[in-house]
Order: sequence, then C-alpha cells, then structure tokens
Amino acid sequence: MKIRAVDYMGNLGGGIRFAVEMLRAMAQLTPDHSYELISHGGPYKRYREIFENTAPNIKVIDLSPAGSWRNKRSLKNVPLPGKKIIKQLLGQYTKWHSDIPENLFDHCDVLWLPWIHWHRVPASRSSKVVASLHDAIIFEYETGITPIRVEDERATIQQWLNSDAEIVVSSNATSKTLIRLFGTETSRFKVVPLSGEHAPSTRKAELPSEWEWKKDKYLIYAANISPHKNHEVLFDAYAAWGEGNPLVLTGEDADLQGTERGLELKRYAEALGLTLQKSLIPLGYVPSEIYDCLLDNAWAMVMCSLAEGGGSFPVWEAMLRGLPVLCSDIPVMREHIERTRGEVIWFDPYDSSDLAGKLRYLNENYESIKIAADKQVNRLKHRTWKDVAREYLQIFDARAQNKREV
Repeated sequence: MKIRAVDYMGNLGGGIRFAVEMLRAMAQLTPDHSYELISHGGPYKRYREIFENTAPNIKVIDLSPAGSWRNKRSLKNVPLPGKKIIKQLLGQYTKWHSDIPENLFDHCDVLWLPWIHWHRVPASRSSKVVASLHDAIIFEYETGITPIRVEDERATIQQWLNSDAEIVVSSNATSKTLIRLFGTETSRFKVVPLSGEHAPSTRKAELPSEWEWKKDKYLIYAANISPHKNHEVLFDAYAAWGEGNPLVLTGEDADLQGTERGLELKRYAEALGLTLQKSLIPLGYVPSEIYDCLLDNAWAMVMCSLAEGGGSFPVWEAMLRGLPVLCSDIPVMREHIERTRGEVIWFDPYDSSDLAGKLRYLNENYESIKIAADKQVNRLKHRTWKDVAREYLQIFDARAQNKREV
C-alpha cells in the first residue's frame, strides 16, 4: 500500500509532532508499505530535517499547493488597468487555505492529511482521503486569527463534512463540539485518541550556565501564546500567589517578543509587577533536547488552556516524569486524564483566584504531592504511537478498498 501524507501548514504545536510520530510508527509496523510526505516552504524544510535524521525511509517531497502564487507570475509584472482587475487579483491571490494538487491523488492508495485545517481537496477526489481533525478551537475562542480567515476555515470544514472523506478526531470532546457547531451526526467521525509519548532527543544537552534561575524551583507552561492559551489568567494567579518561584514559558512566540500578542502579554505581566528574566522567564520555542532538560528539572507543570483538541502532550510528558501538574478543568483534559488513569490538581481556568489557591496548596504540600506523582508513574495507562498507528492503518485499509467501516 502507498500512503501519501500532505501537510502545507507544519503547525509548530502538536501538528508536526503528530505527523512525525505517526509516520514513524506506521513505517515501523508496515515496512512493506510505501510512505511519503508532501509539503512546501518552511514546513517542508522542518519535515525534511526531521526525517533525514530519524526516518530516511519516509520520502519528503517539495511540491507547492495548487494555485500557489509561487507558480504564477509576480504581481509586479501583472498590469493593473482598473478596479475590476484589482478586485479579481485580490480574490485570486488572497487565499487562506491550500488546495491539494489534483496529481497528488494519483498513484497512491490513501491520501492522508494529518492536519485538516487550511487544506481543501476537490470533492470528486475525496473518496480515497483520510483527514485528521484535531480541534474546533478557532470557531469558539479568540485565537488571534482574523474573522475573515475564521469564516474561510468554517467553509473549509463544512466542505470536508459534506465530502466522502473519512474524518478522524482525537477525542470525544472534539466530536461533540463539531456536532454542536456544524449539526453533523456522531457517525460522521471516527475517534482515535492520541498518544502523549515522545522519544527523548538523542542529542545530549544541558541548560545554559547563564540561566541562573534554573537553580530555583521553577514552574513551567509549555504553550503558544494564542489567546485561548489563557496566559493572562496564569499571570494573574502567579502574581497573586507571590511565592517567587520563576515561571518559565516555552512554545511558539512565548519569548514575548516580535509579535503584537507577545508584546501585549509582556506589558500585562510587567503591569502585575512581574520581572522578565527573574520572576518570568519567557524562553519561546526551544529545541526538544532543551525542553526535555527543562521538564527534568522543573518544580511543576501548569496547563492553563481554555481548550485543546485531543489532550495535552506537555501534561502527559510531565506525568511520565513524576512531575506535579496543575491542569485546566475542561472536558477534553478530563477525558485525557481519565484515559491515562492519572491524577492532577484541577483548577477553574476562568478563575485566577482558584489557580492561585491551588499554587499555594501545591507549595504547602509539595513533598506529599511529589511522592504521589512519582508513585503514579508506574500505574499510568500507556498508549503508544504504534497503538494509534494500528487504528489509523485499519482505517487506511478500509479506505483503500473504497469502503467505509460502519
């Protein structure tokens, strides 16, 4: 069987990680199958670097989306005789989604989109497609994405729901949300929970010596800075707690520099009296080997998000290390933690005073909570990426035979 994955987004959060872990696991389970990944631009470069070093048997191919401006003449060479032409150009060149090229549907048994968002396929070619839809967050929460892009994506998801493609979601919570938002049926989705396991980086690393704060009992939050990640409530709670343990931020744009949202959060933190590089350590996106070191030496993990798709990779990674976790009490995280049979400290993500109180509780009872966190490591219910891959391969097999499992 030939499986062709397509991802033009290369989401730096869970998107790339999901695609990489799944392709590795599937290739190991079915070495007789052929796997390739189509991408372009920055995402292509990231995927190529990852697979060249860890899975050279997975082909990474550079091919731009259909209608990409890179395949057209430069705008500066296009004549602009009047407003009508300008409007046509705006409609033609301002496109928020990526159209999958027609030729990618040929010479493969299954075309898989590990990240459905911002991708479209021709309706006539969707019968061999499997697409992973991880969340509907942008339709319910402020994420920093402009309204016109949100509406474009709403139309994209509606097209997917109306198509013959097999759509896989990663939690029952996400399935229920999509049913509520789009009025579709439960049977429209297959639910395949994810794994939170992540192989430690083979590259050895130590935290930089100039990071003096690493000697302290630091709290870590690993997330991008989209508004639904709820940094304001975290900052409010942390400032109210006032214990002084450094708060370390990792994730895309979490260095609080260079973006409007980042600078807004920086000003918000400073107004609360937090001092950058002392009480607040905004590192931003860090290499996996540095992230592993940060987790290994952390005092606790906090997960403050208002919404997630299939759970939280950082929460699972922290639990596997015996690290105490303070976690948003939201349906998808309840589902995730119940599945792992683990225990965390829950808090209301809309109430900073509740989180501040839970931080005090953790600080006052840290020794006993840490002992319990260490003990639960051996009883956590593991779900590996091979477990996830096996379920996907069953779906791929059915799709390749052009029939949907009921």
